[in-house]
This record gives sequence, C-alpha cells and structure tokens, in this order.
Amino acid sequence: MKIKAAIKVWLFSGLLGILVALTFIGGHELLTADRIFELWELGLTLGSILVMALLFSMVTKSKVFMMLPVAFLTMVMPMFGALFGASGSEPLWQFALLGTAGGLFWGLPFTIWTLFKGR
Repeated sequence: MKIKAAIKVWLFSGLLGILVALTFIGGHELLTADRIFELWELGLTLGSILVMALLFSMVTKSKVFMMLPVAFLTMVMPMFGALFGASGSEPLWQFALLGTAGGLFWGLPFTIWTLFKGR
C-alpha cells in the first residue's frame, strides 16, 4: 500500500512540474510584451506559482508541505537556468519537459519519505 502512495506522490510531483513550467512561461510571455522583465513581474509570476501549487494540492488532495517545495525548487533549478539562458526561440514542450524532470527530481525525497515513514 505504501508503494502506491509513494508512486502517487512521485507522479503528482512530475505533473506539478509541468504545470509550474507552463505557468511560469505563460506568465513570462504575457508580462514581457515590452521586452523587459521587471521585479514586480517576477513577483507576480512567482505568486502565480504559489497559487498553482496550492490549487494543485487542493485538487489532488496531496499535502501542501510536499507540493510547495517541489514547485519552487522546480522553478529555481531547471526553469530559471533554462529561461534566463535561453535565446527566446525554444519550443514550449522543451520547458514542459524540463519542468517534468525537475518535478520528478525534487519530488523524489518526498517519495522516499512516503515509502519509508512509519517503519
């Protein structure tokens, strides 16, 4: 039974990674029509990531303390590097793939914790 719960946490982390990537890229594209990404736009985009993680945990009935770190660490590690080092012509699926990889990676500690807690 714990294996199913651990797999569920891991898959939800990957799905959240996709949603974080698409939310951030969408917010970035929407707010940078003037080609300048200002600090308030970054704050608004990060706030949308917070709302996305909270809504995702409510819809999937997963724990918020697991989903918030996964969302923000996915944002920091694969997404910031890829976005700020990008040329601007990358396809959307590439960011979705990076978000998935980041979500699965950062969800791995919570998956292992779910698997071995209470033993």
